[in-house]
Amino acid sequence: MLYSIGHNIAGCMPESDVEWYADREDAAARLADVMREYANTDDEATWEALPGDAETARAHGYAVTDEGIDYGDDWPSMLATVKSVLTDDGPDAGSGSWSTCVEDGSGRTIAFWLAAHDFNPEYMMVTDGVRVEVEKIGGGTVGKAYEGTWRYCAHEDSVLLGCGDDFYSGTPMTHRQVARVVLDFLESTN
Repeated sequence: MLYSIGHNIAGCMPESDVEWYADREDAAARLADVMREYANTDDEATWEALPGDAETARAHGYAVTDEGIDYGDDWPSMLATVKSVLTDDGPDAGSGSWSTCVEDGSGRTIAFWLAAHDFNPEYMMVTDGVRVEVEKIGGGTVGKAYEGTWRYCAHEDSVLLGCGDDFYSGTPMTHRQVARVVLDFLESTN
């Protein structure tokens, strides 16, 4: 099983890079961090957009009292909502896929998600302690060449180097060739 995490405006493509994990616990912990970071940044931006002086606040329709400006429903609240979600029923609860939606300071609905993916590698290559596993999406026979989309996962000891289901070959490739390309790519980027 592989796990991916990310976030996006509900109904839109992810606005973050999708991150992959071999361990659900690691994926859930990282998603919780991503949620808190996103919400904190959003709350800070919301505060900066609110008027800070009484005259400007009144001009924008906010009530001004002896205690200060009452921003009504415009108080930054995304971080408080995220903390509540993480406390009550966060991504660490459960064993499969998980998602939630939280409104940001602009009124957009932001979807945060952890997706579980079946991964049944059909081929494994081990070179210099790095294990690369590949699977032809839609099925394939080891030794035969296919074009199309492949799923892959690479580990060095227990460290995940890279995973994804986004490797596309426009020309036919064998499982071994795909594993070699993934390995070469990982070596060139590290």
